[in-house]
This record gives sequence, structure tokens and C-alpha cells, in this order.
Amino acid sequence: MSYLLIVWVWSGAPIAPAAALRDTSAIFAILIAVLWLKERFTPMRIAAVLLTAAAVPLLRLG
Repeated sequence: MSYLLIVWVWSGAPIAPAAALRDTSAIFAILIAVLWLKERFTPMRIAAVLLTAAAVPLLRLG
């Protein structure tokens, strides 16, 4: 279902912003893992959240 949703978004929106929006789902996945599944918030996960969060405003500048 998720794949079909992103294909539908790409059919009507520019690819780069839609891809950034799709990648922000990784932030929600990490938050779910840390808050509900009680997994550790490792430095690798912190880096993933920061890089993903930085991608959205950077795409707006470019």
C-alpha cells in the first residue's frame, strides 16, 4: 500500500520533494522503535534522523 501511495504521489508531484516526504517516514519508524519498542537510540539512528530531517529544507533551497 505504501509503494502504491508513493507512485501515486510521483505521478502528480515533482520527484525530489515526494522522495523527501517518503524518506521522512524513517523518522517516524525510528521514533516508534525508540518510544514503543524500547530500542536504544544509537548514534547511527541519531545520524539517520538528522540527515533525513536536513533533506527536506535543503530540497526547498535547490
